[in-house]
Amino acid sequence: MKRSATASAISGTKRPKAAADPPSERAPVARDAGILSAAAVRALASDLDALPTHVEGCVRLLAEGHTVPFIARYRQPETGGMAPPLLRRIDAASRDAASLAARCDAVVAALRKTDRLTAQLEAALRAAPTLAALEDVYAPHKSKPCSLAERARALGCEPAAQARQAFGLSQALRAAAAGSGARSSEGGTEAALREGTQKVLAEMTARSPAVREAARGALRRCALVKCTAVAGKRSISGSGGAGAASSKKASTATAAAAASGGENFRDYADFERPLSAVSSHAWLAMHRGVELKLLRLSVAPRDEASVAAAVQRRALEAARCEAIECFAANLSPLLLAPPLRGTAVLGVDPGFAHGHKLAAVRVIAELCDSHGVGAVAVGDGQNSREAQRLVAAAIAATRRGGGRLRYAVVRENGASIYSASDLAAAELGDVPLQHRAAVSIARRLADPLSEFVKIEPAALGVGMYQRDLPAKELGARLDAAVEDAVAAVGVEVNGASPSLLQRVAGLNRKTASALRAHIDTAGELSSRESLRQVPGIGPKTYVNIAGFLRITASDGAPLAEPLDASRARALLAAAGIGAGALGQLARRGGGFAEGDCARLRALAAAPAPGGGAASPGGGRAALVELLCDPLLCGDPREQLAPPPQLVASAPRSLADVRAGDVFEHAVVKNAAPFGLFVDVGVGSDGLLHASELKKRGSGRHVPTVGASICVTAKAASKAVPDIEL
Repeated sequence: MKRSATASAISGTKRPKAAADPPSERAPVARDAGILSAAAVRALASDLDALPTHVEGCVRLLAEGHTVPFIARYRQPETGGMAPPLLRRIDAASRDAASLAARCDAVVAALRKTDRLTAQLEAALRAAPTLAALEDVYAPHKSKPCSLAERARALGCEPAAQARQAFGLSQALRAAAAGSGARSSEGGTEAALREGTQKVLAEMTARSPAVREAARGALRRCALVKCTAVAGKRSISGSGGAGAASSKKASTATAAAAASGGENFRDYADFERPLSAVSSHAWLAMHRGVELKLLRLSVAPRDEASVAAAVQRRALEAARCEAIECFAANLSPLLLAPPLRGTAVLGVDPGFAHGHKLAAVRVIAELCDSHGVGAVAVGDGQNSREAQRLVAAAIAATRRGGGRLRYAVVRENGASIYSASDLAAAELGDVPLQHRAAVSIARRLADPLSEFVKIEPAALGVGMYQRDLPAKELGARLDAAVEDAVAAVGVEVNGASPSLLQRVAGLNRKTASALRAHIDTAGELSSRESLRQVPGIGPKTYVNIAGFLRITASDGAPLAEPLDASRARALLAAAGIGAGALGQLARRGGGFAEGDCARLRALAAAPAPGGGAASPGGGRAALVELLCDPLLCGDPREQLAPPPQLVASAPRSLADVRAGDVFEHAVVKNAAPFGLFVDVGVGSDGLLHASELKKRGSGRHVPTVGASICVTAKAASKAVPDIEL
């Protein structure tokens, strides 16, 4: 859906050019994004299937301090409508260009000091497209004072080696003898020259970028990856899992794996496979086993150890990148799950020694005098099955509200981390620490996005092998996923917490806290223009954030028409849409139906009365795009995902599962390249392998986290425990 025409109406870009933000504001500022060369722009445009002018426009907008969500939504003409993932790839390429330029300058300076820099070499260095290519060009010219080749160079054998590459051995020896025969008695004989020339030539060949790349290519095509168990370590049944646990559970799992002698690495105790056939999760599993000193990993043949190590390192880096993308892809649907509106929610934090902790929270209105509860959120942690049975029994006994009371099982990952945090202490200072997790569980059902943004994404348990991934890269990618989710939903600014506000692209912890404090002291904002009165929010920040904040009263009703009433109503009337539709949309969320949007866009494309052929729509395109934008017409999450799944019956146990059992409303808990982990309601997740997805024809449209699917049990094991779907 195109939204670029809404830019002037939302961001105020038609206003006179304002002064720069004050120094105290940490608004998005012009970044040192690097200057992409024309060749780099063309290559990137080809890779992204975009026009070079659109790539250049994106680089310019990023350098001006605009955020990725703002560019994606409100600057589509300059970028060709690129989605946020593509914009971030361009941003990363720009930053890489800056790093490459800095490294190239350092290499040139180092070579200039050793008198080895030539115009041809400098041109080759400047033309290197990546840091790896730059290092390959630089490698043959690095000095190693203690090497045999360097000693031979000191005797004058380098010209001979260069001549041998060009002309052959006999002419090379004559050239060397003529140029360096008088250097020393050791280097004056033909035998010494021959030996020295071979040393230099061997090093030149080993360091040659073309030779190294050819060796890497050959190794990638024909190498074998071998993994074996370390002698003396026990190997018992088990399989390498995806490691999709919270941080606390992850560290416990790692310690248990080491202590038990590697039960979870049975599949890799005698592993041999072509390099090209090793999957990303296999690389990560073997790497973890090596770090725990349970496995020994090698890439054969290893005739050139440095090349083999480089190939192995690149394969592991690619596996980590895939795991990071998998994590981000799983996080987005979790954040975009629809809220449970208009009802009080009871949160249940299951436990053993200290019993079940319960907490009630309100969503919209004050809890009724009797503290009636409309839904129950049960955490999926330890003893969750018993807690679910307890809740189901209470529902059956009371039958309050005509039997409409239901419960849902909610992801508990990170709740204990939140309960012990400073943020929880500030929000729930009067709630005992041991009960705060129950509050978080209830809020996750009431409004998932508002609560999940308070938890470190890596603690939410939706990735694979996250503790083996580089923390900086993982954190940056997950922060981007959270930023995109918040941008897709928008924020009701008057009721939002600082934790949610700081996730709006363009705000940070300081400005979000200032905005929340301004609302608390000065009262609710009545329009987006009121944002300009908040300390720390200057013109640049206002442009970036205004289009992602909704202004509504505390009771959920819109404070004012979001658009010019007369123009909007006239356009709605022309499209056959009732005059009160805008207010209804603001309360319901999700935007107009597709048919209504199609009629509105048709009106915008048609010539306006008296406008002439040169003025199609009479300038109504921006207004139509505002009307059709679900973000600006209320919370769109109900249209993005199914509602929370509520049940009333008691759960089944793993012992009840038989081969052939059908689970019509199973929920995807985690997704990995090798399959889906599915909650079938028996306390243990089942694995729906990727091969089964292909049989279903779901290869291109894999269900996401939170999706409800129908699965059939193929086998169940109580000993592991495990369910094959």
